[in-house]
Amino acid sequence: MALDISAWGVLLNVIVNTLRFVKSVWDRLRGRRSHQMIPQTAIVALPRQERLLMWHKGERGDQEVMMVVGDFYFTNASTLPVLIPNAHLIAYYRKWGVFPARKRVDGDVAVKDVRTVLHGHYPIPPNGTTSGRAHWTIEPPIKRSGQPLWASVIFTDAYGNQHQTKVLRWHYL
Repeated sequence: MALDISAWGVLLNVIVNTLRFVKSVWDRLRGRRSHQMIPQTAIVALPRQERLLMWHKGERGDQEVMMVVGDFYFTNASTLPVLIPNAHLIAYYRKWGVFPARKRVDGDVAVKDVRTVLHGHYPIPPNGTTSGRAHWTIEPPIKRSGQPLWASVIFTDAYGNQHQTKVLRWHYL
């Protein structure tokens, strides 16, 4: 007995819906969040003042390094609390003084708790603003003492969203 077109359509519809159901159950069992729960634009990061973007030379053991520090305001534009666990610095320079180059380094960020005076890995409340400080170590140094550093920062929130600043000028301290 051959099935007509409408019977094939019903059978295909049942198979597709069954697969969707199985996938949703599988995702829930594995603990995945739906994309509707993750805010797409969670953080706005602005430098507090240009004079609070600075770098200086330091040493790690017998190696010379660049210590880069910046103070920022963080605004949570979402309806959920957001934590900022990562900060990446993209430093722009000229290799051998001629060729444009960039170096990406991982750093730490400490955010002020809105209820206390403590800084650390604290969540920013929904629609809240707080201050924070990020710092990085560039090894080996890519700038000579006295030269400004041009760099942008990528802050990654706990949801995996990345928020990049414009290119900022960091003065030598």
